Amino acid sequence: MTLSPVKSPLLLPEILVNIGRFLAKRELIACFQVCSTWHAALEPVLWADLNFEKQLLQSYFVDAERQVRILPDPPTIQRLARHITSIRYRGCQSPISLLILPHIVRLNRLRVFHHSSATLRSLILRNAATLVHIHWEEQYSELASVYRPPDLVDDMFSVMVQCQHLRTLTLTRSTVSESQAQPFYQLLQQLHSITLSSTNIHSFPSDPIHFPNIDSLALLAVDMDPKQQFKLVASCPNLATFSWKARARTPITTDALALPTTCPRLTALDLSRCESSDSIMAQIMQKSPHLTFLDASRSSFGPACFKILVRNQSRALQHLDVRTCWDVTPEMIHAIMVYCQRLVSFQASDIPARVLIQEPQIQCLQLEILTLNLTEIAQDKTIQFRVYEQLARLTRLKILTFGPAAENSRIGAGSGIAAGGGVTPRTWMGLGMGMGMGAGMGAATGAGAAGNGGGGGGGAAAAGARRLQHAIDSMDFRLKYGLAQLATLKQLEEFRFEGLVLCKMDVDEIQWIANAWKSLRMVRGVLHKEKRRRARLESKLRELRPDVRLVSIDMCKVTLF
Repeated sequence: MTLSPVKSPLLLPEILVNIGRFLAKRELIACFQVCSTWHAALEPVLWADLNFEKQLLQSYFVDAERQVRILPDPPTIQRLARHITSIRYRGCQSPISLLILPHIVRLNRLRVFHHSSATLRSLILRNAATLVHIHWEEQYSELASVYRPPDLVDDMFSVMVQCQHLRTLTLTRSTVSESQAQPFYQLLQQLHSITLSSTNIHSFPSDPIHFPNIDSLALLAVDMDPKQQFKLVASCPNLATFSWKARARTPITTDALALPTTCPRLTALDLSRCESSDSIMAQIMQKSPHLTFLDASRSSFGPACFKILVRNQSRALQHLDVRTCWDVTPEMIHAIMVYCQRLVSFQASDIPARVLIQEPQIQCLQLEILTLNLTEIAQDKTIQFRVYEQLARLTRLKILTFGPAAENSRIGAGSGIAAGGGVTPRTWMGLGMGMGMGAGMGAATGAGAAGNGGGGGGGAAAAGARRLQHAIDSMDFRLKYGLAQLATLKQLEEFRFEGLVLCKMDVDEIQWIANAWKSLRMVRGVLHKEKRRRARLESKLRELRPDVRLVSIDMCKVTLF
């Protein structure tokens, strides 16, 4: 394709440029080839983030007449390379990658998959003045021998140290050997955020060492003695965000009790999946008065933690996750929603509908994220009206999810603690509603299924029976059962109910959804159990709201529209 010189790229309306920034790669490629003006305006958007794992970028070099791929000339390569600020690189030595990599000089973000070579080393050194984020990920051991570059190097931490503005480092399935320990800890001196996931660290310095710049630290299944891990934590006096997950469900030790003392600025704590006593977690919470984020899902969170939470942190806590905690009772869940009025995100497991609607009413009206699994609903119109009445008071909700699938849903990466440091609450609400077999038994079943990964025929049968129970006796979405009360959710962007396979809706409900929720961007679930009626309802929704993305989930089949 031959493009005429662009004399005045500003003639392109600004709104079209802004639209291009949100298009998928393939659509953007088609758009920016429409004319030379679009080409000049959208080319920097297309090439800002380059993915060398896929071959989408090669679609740019297609001769439409001959239907063959062509390689660009050197001036074109240099022009394109100046737009690139982020790349994902697996080390595939394609002709285009070999042409483009030497000309990239403004890189901010780099994600590398199992590749450590002289080519990559030179890329980092050439962009040392601009690199801010590096994500280094090795492949699983059984795949480690698939590709081994001939120019393999082992001093990448020494290379990274030369990136003076590097602030965030993520290591996944990597190894910090004895020879690399010194440059690795030297690198930590300048970092603000570090995430170590399934990484093997051979040693920790015996001499006292401090990392004053680190404010976000995540140690996720790190192969390192727990005492040394908490020594590393103690070396970060300005730590504000900390996430810890042990290998093979290692119980948290008393070394963690010093965490609030050594890190007095701690505001976000993730101890999910940690095996420890309720009293140890309560002591950590008691000594951390500034906590605004706590993820204790699948942990020993119980009565002692609940008392400290309501007594000391009810006025400060904004994000709380206590899903699949066997010692958490429905009354505790209700009390948290009454007394923790500043909650923005709250995730819990089973709670009977009668407990949710009892007095006093829930007071966490700032909620943007809520995950519950309502049980013991049955087909009682009065109870369902009162449940909708309670939900209608949560006017800040952005995403609403009905169904048992909400029990295992995750919000954001790392349970809301971002690798970049600090909490990133996504405006998200998950609400699982079904009959279940009682709150206690339902929580135990959910924990067992999640913990065992569905292993065994008995576990699979129990999970299937539970899903069927949820589907048969669940919240009714018809207007006569009170759905219209949710018209107060003006900011709702996503409506999810994929766990309810026997859902019953009609045209009236579809028209109400299309008119009442103007901000809606996604509907995720089966609109009706009968396929023909479901097809008609899906067609009606697409007709009324073509801007809404419909994801129809029928058991294990997923269809995107």
